[in-house]
Amino acid sequence: HGKTGAMPKRTRSSGGWGRSQRHQTSKDTDLDVGMSGILITCDTHAEKPALRESVNVLTAVWESLLPGHADEEAPEKDGPQKLDDPALEIARESELLTRKHFFVAQTKCSGMVMLRLNHAVGPAPGVMSLANAICASAAEMGEFSARYIARILPVQAVCKASFAAIPPTVKEVVSSLEWATAGRVDTFAVQVKQRHTQGQLGRDELISSVADALWELFPKAKVNIGDPSLCVCLEIVRTLCCVCVVDKWGAYKRYSLRALSAAVTAAPGAPAAV
Repeated sequence: HGKTGAMPKRTRSSGGWGRSQRHQTSKDTDLDVGMSGILITCDTHAEKPALRESVNVLTAVWESLLPGHADEEAPEKDGPQKLDDPALEIARESELLTRKHFFVAQTKCSGMVMLRLNHAVGPAPGVMSLANAICASAAEMGEFSARYIARILPVQAVCKASFAAIPPTVKEVVSSLEWATAGRVDTFAVQVKQRHTQGQLGRDELISSVADALWELFPKAKVNIGDPSLCVCLEIVRTLCCVCVVDKWGAYKRYSLRALSAAVTAAPGAPAAV
């Protein structure tokens, strides 16, 4: 047979075959070292509605903290797009639903979504200010009680999930927080949650190494698991670690919107369900 009509060879340089094309398209939305933002957890397979809900809640809080800097709707692209990759589908959903202040960083982990703040568009609240404002309203009035969001955490930094990277990153983050260096930290706690890590990090050893880093900053501080004045929450996903530092771990019930909403509903004088 002649070569006329023969199929062209598949080459890496074409970038148009199978997995390589999907990877190139989704690369910019993957969670990576150096990022910061808001981490949202939800029930498995509820990522898309949780994403919608998160953007609505965060946009409302953003505008309340910085009036006059509301987001504008992002224009939709013409025509429907067929998406077979779940990661790309969520990325497309975020493009259609989020306003320009927010971008999605895919964690590739069910029940977890990361929203990054786009500081290039103008003044932006700190990630802990956003999370605390949402939890404060939920704790006091149930105002931001959410149907799909289970938990919301500020992520000040993302680093490699290793003993060499995590303690110094925690120390750097804490040292950059004005409230933490102003003499307000007399107790602390370290919380660790690992997902899809194949047990690569020993939990107790990691907690001990991070605690040692904190004692270098606060030599007189004591450990208080229930209601620390500073809590370092390490959300480890595959090979990356989201470093979350918060100041109201006990008061905001581990930053669980569901627990805060339930507490408001159960409080004396709360309106009865109709």
